[in-house]
Amino acid sequence: MTKIKTDVQINVGKPTIEGTRITVATILNLIKNGYTTNDIIKAYPVLKKADVTASLNFAQGIVEREEVLPNNIKFSFA
Repeated sequence: MTKIKTDVQINVGKPTIEGTRITVATILNLIKNGYTTNDIIKAYPVLKKADVTASLNFAQGIVEREEVLPNNIKFSFA
């Protein structure tokens, strides 16, 4: 069972760690800025390592399912 939930009543539906109001985007931003898992847990004591891992797994899944379309498609409206 995933720890990441989307609910329009919580953070306007942004992917959020279950039982918190901490979004996946928050975790990614912290990591982007050099935070380690331990740093994140210190900053947000309600979190566990599994929550950070779940956030990363969720983001990875989004990227893996991303579809790339060629941008050299020419349209002609005659």
